[in-house]
Amino acid sequence: MIKEEATKALEYYFSKLKRKIHYDTQEVMDITGISERTLRYRLAELSTKYKEVPALLYQKNRVWKIHNSILEEFIPKYKSKGNHLVNRDWNSFITWAPRDNYCKEYHASLVKQIMDNFPPEKYPTEKFFPVLEKNQNGTYHVHLLSSKPIEEIKNVVESVIRKGVLLSKTDCRVEVAPVYSKTQAITYLFKQKETWTF
Repeated sequence: MIKEEATKALEYYFSKLKRKIHYDTQEVMDITGISERTLRYRLAELSTKYKEVPALLYQKNRVWKIHNSILEEFIPKYKSKGNHLVNRDWNSFITWAPRDNYCKEYHASLVKQIMDNFPPEKYPTEKFFPVLEKNQNGTYHVHLLSSKPIEEIKNVVESVIRKGVLLSKTDCRVEVAPVYSKTQAITYLFKQKETWTF
């Protein structure tokens, strides 16, 4: 499970700094969970790699500025002791958005049903990370990160959604896509986050 301190740090960095283009070194360490020593090695490697593209990685007033598109390269190569949200093996990004307004509890029950279709885990948040969002028109929709492969989870998600009140495809838009960039997916999740407990 995510530690309380890590949760607070992630909430801060992904809600307050969500539109940031460049991060400094301390922010990169907090987001990815790498040590200062590892950060120095990565900066040395990547400064030569991106020498021709100075907008991605540059130094201004003795402070490194790192573009958000290359944050993925700062993720630890080995499993760290700390369990950060970015360090997990996310494979699937799931979204469902019903046309009508359904309460938070209904969406939470759908997430629970999806999680129940897989073998029980000691820490289910290691395999799934749901976020509830409210649209401008007041309806809720859900984003869900999963470590399960798309082939496994796609049928489960669609059957659970269609089994509920949302029977036809026109009543609810469901999308299951691969995660190409963990940091970008998590940044998107935290743009307007409302968490709830099961």
